[in-house]
Amino acid sequence: MNDTQQPSTQLFAGMQPPGPPPGLRPDVLASATAALEEEPPMDRWAQLWHSRPLRLAWAATVLALVGANLAITEAPAPSSARAAGSFLRSLAEADAEVAEIARLPRLQLDARSLAAALLGSPSRAGRQATAALGLTDHKETKS
Repeated sequence: MNDTQQPSTQLFAGMQPPGPPPGLRPDVLASATAALEEEPPMDRWAQLWHSRPLRLAWAATVLALVGANLAITEAPAPSSARAAGSFLRSLAEADAEVAEIARLPRLQLDARSLAAALLGSPSRAGRQATAALGLTDHKETKS
């Protein structure tokens, strides 16, 4: 049985992957130890926070924006009646336009269904509503 196993081990002996170089392990461990002892580099936000000129620029920008906001809000409002009148007139025009768009057409009491329109006879509901309101149909008055 040993004879049958020996040729197969000799056959695949050259297919073994090579081992690591002998000095690799100590080199890797020394590099890892050195990397752990170093301080991590500062990110962008930390660099901005620790930079005095950038903090001063940020503070100046904030003060400028607050000052501009105060200047705008304390500006005198237009007191002329003409400005107020034109504003109210534009509101009235806008209301009229919205009312025109939203206005629904009046319901027709003698409305006919599609089948009745094709057949030429008024609908029963339309005749009943017309009679209930005391209105007459134009076609009935001619007949």
